[in-house]
Amino acid sequence: MRAGTLFTLVLLALVAVGAWFVLDIRVNDAGRLPDVNVSVEDTGKLPDIDVGVRDVEVTTEKRTVEVPTVKVEGE
Repeated sequence: MRAGTLFTLVLLALVAVGAWFVLDIRVNDAGRLPDVNVSVEDTGKLPDIDVGVRDVEVTTEKRTVEVPTVKVEGE
């Protein structure tokens, strides 16, 4: 398997997992198939589906971080 193909598969898997946690899908009406006749009078009904994206709250806060002192010696 080539590296590009593997990268594409991993990327698609990550997108699928992300969609699983971000999308909120509710089926309001499961729909039904039409009655099968030679002359179709009842055309059936498509399902009624609402798709909503979950709310993502992003916040920031100030923090003080200690940075170590690095001594660089030349040759």
